[in-house]
Amino acid sequence: MKKNKIIIIISVIILAIILSLVFVKFKTAKPNPLKNWTLKQKVGQLMIVNFNGTEPDYYINKMILERNVGGVILMGANIKDNDQIKTLTNALQYNTTINEKQIPLFISIDQEGGIVTRLQDVEHTAEKDIKTEEQAIKVAKTRGEQLLSLGININLAPVLDFSTDKNSFIYSRTFENNLAETSKLAVATAKGYNQAKIIYVPKHFPGHFNSVIDSHQELPMILESEKEMLNNTKPFQEVINNQDPKIIMTSHTLYPKIDPKYPATLSKKILTDILRKKLKYNGLIMTDDLSMKALTKKYTLEEIAIKALQASNDILLFIGEPEEQVNVYNAIIKAVEDKKISEKEIDEKVIKILELKNQMQE
Repeated sequence: MKKNKIIIIISVIILAIILSLVFVKFKTAKPNPLKNWTLKQKVGQLMIVNFNGTEPDYYINKMILERNVGGVILMGANIKDNDQIKTLTNALQYNTTINEKQIPLFISIDQEGGIVTRLQDVEHTAEKDIKTEEQAIKVAKTRGEQLLSLGININLAPVLDFSTDKNSFIYSRTFENNLAETSKLAVATAKGYNQAKIIYVPKHFPGHFNSVIDSHQELPMILESEKEMLNNTKPFQEVINNQDPKIIMTSHTLYPKIDPKYPATLSKKILTDILRKKLKYNGLIMTDDLSMKALTKKYTLEEIAIKALQASNDILLFIGEPEEQVNVYNAIIKAVEDKKISEKEIDEKVIKILELKNQMQE
């Protein structure tokens, strides 16, 4: 009898422990942030697009209000002066407040400094003119704070391609140093942007290196082995290891010794196997502009978008006409419906985007 009592007591204790663990797990389980989202609303968040004019036009308003687009990129045609930019970014963000999901936009710009400077009244020291880590931190912090004050929350910089040939397409936009010094300046620049609390986007992984071919016009071919490529991506690796970048941009470059078929932007071998797994990068991956001829000479825009998502990209940067933007958007939806991309993969990408947008507002 006594033995039975002990067994009953032990059983009750075990049951209580199990129930308490189940309750704790249930209580601490994260709610699904996409529970009431449609596929169309999710797909919109994957896109950053351009538009025409110095104020929101019909097409960008429609992309925000009806397609839940994730962000915009400001180009020369959108820029008059700093006051106008501030009015423009406020107007764009206002549209998200009347969208059903009320998710803020990524508002991005290419303010690299030097020859790629969109805003003349914002800090625009060229990377070639940055000589010390202290200067790199100061330049990036000042630039980041100025951009944020205008409502721009993403700077598509710094350029971390390593290039030693003055004839290279990318050379004039890179740091003027050897690989070790370039890596130090890369980390210092990222640190400055982090201090400013702006999202910065190291680009263009894995790099154009010394190619003279402009990827806006043709597909550069980089004849490096994986070992050589990994060596030349040290600036990216150091930033990943030391400054936790939230987004990294890809390059439209073909590394045939690594992936003979697909350019880096569309390559699982480069983005999934190397950037994700070998370099242990867990942040968002953004494409360079999908409309560049390095890609469009071989693939349609719709094919590019689908292959880019399949390769591990999370954000599609697309500078094109409104009709083309809609075609890409519709093609992604169809690809999910046709099981070419799983909706679970889309969900994972969108959740990461929403997490970053939440951090952006803190």
